Amino acid sequence: MSFLYFFCTDNRQYDDVKGFERISDSLYLTNRFKKLCKTRPRRIVHLYSSDNRTTWDFVDQELNRGNLVLYEFIDEISHKVSGFTIPAHTLEKHNNILRDERCMVIATADKLYQEVLRYRSNNCALVTNGVDFDHFSREFQHDALPGILKELVAVGRPIIGYFGALASWFDYDLLLRVARQRPDYQILLIGWDYDTSLGQYDLQQCSNITVIGPVPYEDLPRYACWFDVAVIPFKINEITESTSPIKVFEYMALGKPIVTTGMPECRKYRSVLIGEDDDDFIAKLDLALTLRNDEAYLTLLKMEAKENTWEKKAGVIADLIRQNLAGLTERLTSQAQGRATVNR
Repeated sequence: MSFLYFFCTDNRQYDDVKGFERISDSLYLTNRFKKLCKTRPRRIVHLYSSDNRTTWDFVDQELNRGNLVLYEFIDEISHKVSGFTIPAHTLEKHNNILRDERCMVIATADKLYQEVLRYRSNNCALVTNGVDFDHFSREFQHDALPGILKELVAVGRPIIGYFGALASWFDYDLLLRVARQRPDYQILLIGWDYDTSLGQYDLQQCSNITVIGPVPYEDLPRYACWFDVAVIPFKINEITESTSPIKVFEYMALGKPIVTTGMPECRKYRSVLIGEDDDDFIAKLDLALTLRNDEAYLTLLKMEAKENTWEKKAGVIADLIRQNLAGLTERLTSQAQGRATVNR
């Protein structure tokens, strides 16, 4: 079973679409949400926990109309993630959805899933984030080296790389310690200053730290393929304990040794080397460099990446939707038969 999917946007920040823009087969970007609601009265409404605009009244209305609701609980609901105070109606909607087993609920991390299970035991699933394997496993020749990296690569020293948000949960102190204790390692950060936390640390004091800012997703593998080791140096707190880092799967597909701090979601994978403290993190970096050409380890990276493709994740969600569609059809049939009996 395939699904016709309309991703609805308000065009406020990233999109500039008027009407319907075809992204791929059966996938469209649109700013015509109200029109969709009128033309497609039977629908599956897909919501994210990061959505601070939709209210419980809307969800309840959709359920009472006999439509399905799929809710993805993707991160800790916190102002530290959103960057602003969480509206009361967002928390109300979240709690009501978890309690109402008519709603399908997907959680991306064990900690989030345990929260879901406090409210329900049915119609839910744990589905971590995943990876577009083909996108990140591409190989690039030296002539594809981005100009901004030429000098860094020419030095010939190991490149310890990271891409993603540079935010309050990023352990800048750990990074500075790595830079000082391993002056022969080049540290490359690709990302944006998510919450102005980057400016609070003088990374320029270490000549072996390079920050180049964000890179478009389409071009990211061309940069990250030059990593010797890929890292996620996050602090351990309520935010990161609830995080399924997409980048860990992207690092796997890149075929790069991975070192992270002790995030629960990273401990699930044999290919990830966990730094239990600052000293151990540095020791794991040293170990990771010895694994760059280890065939058994590289095979493990590829295997775990392919076990966590977006296709695999979508398959689990699609199965849950199919179960709900079957149940909905059964209820509608039963209701129709009941009305027919009364009419007799």
